[in-house]
Amino acid sequence: MESIFSPESYRIITYVMLFFAILYVVFEVYLNLNELDDDTSNIVLLEASKEQYFFIPFALGAIMGHLFLGAQTNYFGISGGWAVTLLFALCLLMLGAGFWMPSKKSKGFLTLLLVIGLVYGHFIWSQNFMMV
Repeated sequence: MESIFSPESYRIITYVMLFFAILYVVFEVYLNLNELDDDTSNIVLLEASKEQYFFIPFALGAIMGHLFLGAQTNYFGISGGWAVTLLFALCLLMLGAGFWMPSKKSKGFLTLLLVIGLVYGHFIWSQNFMMV
C-alpha cells in the first residue's frame, strides 16, 4: 500500500493550495473593483466578529500560530488531536456566548482574542511537535 505522505502527495497538496490562494486573490480583486462598498472578506469578517462571531479572530490566530510559528517543546503535553478538539470546543463556546449574550465587541477585544489565538497555536497546537 502506498503511503499518503509521499512526495507526490505533497506536490498535489501544494498545487491545490496554490489554486485556492490564487482564487482568493482573484475574488478579492473582484470585490474591490465592483460597485458595492465594504464587501471584501476583511470587512465582512470584521463586522461579523464585532457581533456574534467573535471566535473568528481567535480561530484565525490559532491557525496562524499553528502554521507560521510553533514551539519545539510541548509544554502542556496536549497531543495534536486533542489540541484541535480543544480549539473546536473553545470556538463553539465563544459562538454560544455570542448568541446568548450579544454585544458590540471593540477592536481591542478582538485584537486580544487574535493574540490569545496566536499563543494557543504556538504553544498548544504547534505544527513543530510532530517534527521532533
